[in-house]
Amino acid sequence: MKESARDSFFIYEGIRRIFLLGLNLKPILDLVDAKPNERILDAGCGFGHLAAYFSHCDYTGIDNDPTRIKWAKKNIGESPRRHFLVADVCQTGLKADQFDKVVGYGLLHHLPDTAAQNCLKELTRLVRGRVVFSDPVYSKWHLINNLLCKLDRGGYVRDAEGYLRICGSQMTLQKKIFFYAHNRLARYFLTAFIPK
Repeated sequence: MKESARDSFFIYEGIRRIFLLGLNLKPILDLVDAKPNERILDAGCGFGHLAAYFSHCDYTGIDNDPTRIKWAKKNIGESPRRHFLVADVCQTGLKADQFDKVVGYGLLHHLPDTAAQNCLKELTRLVRGRVVFSDPVYSKWHLINNLLCKLDRGGYVRDAEGYLRICGSQMTLQKKIFFYAHNRLARYFLTAFIPK
């Protein structure tokens, strides 16, 4: 099977580095605040680039794209403490209360409202603690940011109120933060929730 540009890690990372000047993961990692030996679920892990930041934890990355999971298994690798699974975030098939924390980096803006609600229901079933989301966000006064949001592959970028409305129906907000990519143009909405 021929790999499409969409499924190429190198094209994906190249575009990310050109437009965003790289990832700004510090705010996300600080909010997740993963402690040694905690069980972390990376929901919508894509190519698994967050796995390295959770090497002190039991990490499971799930994504519905088999090509990306295959790449993660081959290039990042699995171990007794790191696993990558092809799974739908709306119906994972994983055991309840299996994880201490969940991170959904760039997840919600790929899901329409109904699928996002189903995803949240599944994540609240799986986690005992904090759920952290980080997604691009529309903003009233940031025209370049809004253009980047329109160009994003995720077809459901929302404003902050849109994300809070969807998540607030099933989770209790702990913290919300706005931050920028290294280019200072792309704005992200970072939230931490706990299941109700």
